[in-house]
Amino acid sequence: FDMLKDAAMVVLEVNNIANKYNYEVMDGHAYNVVFNMNRPQYVDFGSFVKRRNNNWVSYNIFYNHFYIPLYLWSKGYSDIARNIFLMRDYFNEKEFFKIKYPLGGQTIYKILNMLRKVSIASKDDIYKKISNKYKKRIAIAINNIFKNKFNTYVLYNKIRKLKKPIEKSAWYDYHNKINPATNERFLRIKEIINNFKDASSVIELASNQGKFSEFIYENTHIKKIIATDYDKEAVNIMYLNNKDRDNFLPLVYDVVRTNGRKYDEYIHNRIKSDIVIALALTHHLILTQEVPIEYIFRTMSRLTNKYIIIEFMPLGLYAGDINNIPEVPSYYTLEWFKNEFKKHFILILDEKLELNRHVFVGKLKEA
Repeated sequence: FDMLKDAAMVVLEVNNIANKYNYEVMDGHAYNVVFNMNRPQYVDFGSFVKRRNNNWVSYNIFYNHFYIPLYLWSKGYSDIARNIFLMRDYFNEKEFFKIKYPLGGQTIYKILNMLRKVSIASKDDIYKKISNKYKKRIAIAINNIFKNKFNTYVLYNKIRKLKKPIEKSAWYDYHNKINPATNERFLRIKEIINNFKDASSVIELASNQGKFSEFIYENTHIKKIIATDYDKEAVNIMYLNNKDRDNFLPLVYDVVRTNGRKYDEYIHNRIKSDIVIALALTHHLILTQEVPIEYIFRTMSRLTNKYIIIEFMPLGLYAGDINNIPEVPSYYTLEWFKNEFKKHFILILDEKLELNRHVFVGKLKEA
């Protein structure tokens, strides 16, 4: 939510700057903003045209691409908002007005759409396109009355007021009480990372709120962090906590079920890093989601240029009660995990960190 909101603010800021020089942005849609790590940047330099009047020529485009998904998200329709962008399209505005105004939404849409079109049009266009003199006078009157109603300032206020609802996902608060700086397990893994002097980037899988990734960023030589999780609520918290960090990318990413369009570059090629880290993840994938271990290691081998740091949980889904250790399948052993690991990586280290945490460190085998 907050990444999309910040992207919207960038477009509005760029348009405001252009207005000072009598220009405006013609294509105010979301695909003209990219995130360079965690910083939104406007990239379409062919989108600037001479300003026609006080209203913004791209008001409708911006409204559809930014305001509608953010509004839907603010009302709790987060999946609809995110799916809009997976389709590389925008939400049908007529349908949106049915949601926003259950009573009379279509009538409101028709009136508002007409007012916007006429208000944004230049007077020259009105004279050229409307032949009836009475309709022409009405159109000119509307253009004068609403000359300041569909501009950047109006949209800025609309976007600014939208707030992300509190949505309690399964893992959103998992890191609330974690402090890596006082945790022996995290401190040991930090030592391991610092031994890899030839590595400069890390991708952490199942990073939750990114507490450990933040710790790596501040306390190792690693220069670039991509911290991922499939829980969008946790990732949003991670983004807000790390907006001031250069080279830190929070990313909604499911390592097992990746989302994307068929013409996208493969995700593992775009986010591949020198070290892939997966802590307290494999037992969930293997025992809860029944993901084959071959698939897990093959996927992780595609995400790393050099090294892997991955934990195995010998007691499976053990939650801390020593008198209530859940049963695990007979195949699920330390030796089994190690043998599967060695099919893809050269084993550098395997070490017991805690009762139910065993870390494996490896180097990617040559292709």
